[in-house]
Amino acid sequence: MITISAESSVAEFRNFQKTINHPILKVAPNDHVVFQEFEAICVELLSTLGDLEASLEDMTNWKDDFLTQSVPSNVKLQLAILFARMLRCKSDLHEPIFELITQVKLYAKPWVEKRNVIMDLEKEYQRYT
Repeated sequence: MITISAESSVAEFRNFQKTINHPILKVAPNDHVVFQEFEAICVELLSTLGDLEASLEDMTNWKDDFLTQSVPSNVKLQLAILFARMLRCKSDLHEPIFELITQVKLYAKPWVEKRNVIMDLEKEYQRYT
């Protein structure tokens, strides 16, 4: 098991993140019935969210270093508030994104089946016209 601390590097945080089961695996476990195209969209969304979190982590490290500099306190306060808002928005994104992925995994098979039926109807219509 990987342990991290306040002095851990970004690479150590990323390795630790890879060892943790992602929350979506608890909400919507992988189902072999889910079609490839919808699975790829879900994976790309989670990957992008991970990149956003890593970028925010890098920015937070920069902010921590910046706050140690001799800068006016009102600038430090504004920067701290800005970062708090950004991190809050990031955490607010998690619930709707995981709910969206759950719904996509749940409804992927019916969507594909309905799309196939509509395509069959269109082919049949073209054949008779």
